Amino acid sequence: MNYNKLKYFYEVAKTKNISHTANLLFVSQSSLSKAISDLEKDFGTPLFVRTNRNLILTDAGEELYRRTASLFSNEEELYTVIKEIGQRDQLPIPHSLNIGFLNFALTCELPLSIQKYCSTNPDLSIQCYRYNKAELITRMKKKQLDAAFLIFTMDEVPREFPYKLMAEYHISVIMRSDHPLATRERIAVRELEKESFLMHGHPDTSEEYHYALSFCRRNGLEPHIIARYDNVETVLMMVQSGMGIGLLSDGAPIKNMKHLVSVPIENAPVLYGGIFYRGDIDVNIPGLFEKILKPML
Repeated sequence: MNYNKLKYFYEVAKTKNISHTANLLFVSQSSLSKAISDLEKDFGTPLFVRTNRNLILTDAGEELYRRTASLFSNEEELYTVIKEIGQRDQLPIPHSLNIGFLNFALTCELPLSIQKYCSTNPDLSIQCYRYNKAELITRMKKKQLDAAFLIFTMDEVPREFPYKLMAEYHISVIMRSDHPLATRERIAVRELEKESFLMHGHPDTSEEYHYALSFCRRNGLEPHIIARYDNVETVLMMVQSGMGIGLLSDGAPIKNMKHLVSVPIENAPVLYGGIFYRGDIDVNIPGLFEKILKPML
């Protein structure tokens, strides 16, 4: 069974006449009859009842016609839509793009991923800027940024720009593998009451810090924060040294760090990572960032 055989069947089912359909498709009657016969062999059942004057669809033929009609009746539209999408994907990328991102565990790897991508695509230059969420949105509105990678919940999606979801995260506890809670599948917030916390950034500048702190407070825990670090790698190294635990997303880059584990927190909110972009530039920003972020996700 192949596309041409199904196409031939569909056209014959419309006309109920082999010779008429052969003329419409500019093929011989014998090749058309063979295609129908091959399909019937493939399915193991007749698709037509043949009479002296015309063809009559069997029940199996009626069902196959109904299913193929959904494809072939919109064939021209399908070609047009796919062609337009292909042309959009191939739009020239501007020589330079300005990209903003947040202070978030995953995005610490973003500039390096962009640098690697640009090294194999020398015609493209991407400038990276780190701001808090409000500043990123403001700069997008002023067209100072072409796109921004944001972290958000579904209740607070910025509606000013088109966007595409790229990843899903949860706030987790980062701890040493020899911590008493390290083997747990999940940890309740109340179990962290006596822990010393090492935080990434500041509530006003780090989305991770903001969401983690808000979640703890909503659940009756005021974390005992002993240190804050601007660099997520520093947080991880301090946790590794046994200084305390970290509250980071499950996207934190711990895979190359020995003796560290990430344990989910019960009922932690789902956070989404997405690329927001200006709609007035002729570039497939989502497609570009899927390629850039692929090694990170």
